[in-house]
Amino acid sequence: MSEAPAGDALSVRDVMRVDLPTVSADARASDVAARMVANGWRHVLVSDKSQSLLGLVDRLRLLRHMARLEGEDGDEPIVSFLLSDPIVTAPDTPLADAVRRMARHRIGSLPVVEEGRLVGLVSERTLLPYAERLLDPAQSAPALTASLRIDGPVVG
Repeated sequence: MSEAPAGDALSVRDVMRVDLPTVSADARASDVAARMVANGWRHVLVSDKSQSLLGLVDRLRLLRHMARLEGEDGDEPIVSFLLSDPIVTAPDTPLADAVRRMARHRIGSLPVVEEGRLVGLVSERTLLPYAERLLDPAQSAPALTASLRIDGPVVG
């Protein structure tokens, strides 16, 4: 049986980005591709008006879709090829558990869902500043969070 994390352990909530790269289900593939390039996004979350997560599209999925339709009109709604059941996490999940889940499933991001609503995103890029310190349990979470706060939006 595993022990509960210490009270000051980092959670997903401590590092998740909240300025989310989202699009609606009727967004067209070409528009999503343009937004991903313009904003440096590697993942796009597809949500409805109530912020329910409908799915996820990453760069590789978008590239595969466009390559499959080479020479054809592939500008269809993103909902036609999104990953409709992505692995998600909750804000209060210990960060180390989220990292293990990403590694186990070989995925680059975890949408963060709370009470059925999309509230954040944890990606490889948002985790990178914490990686070394996650491996060193002697670091206290509040000091770590304060020392690694990133000014401006994190793109992931």
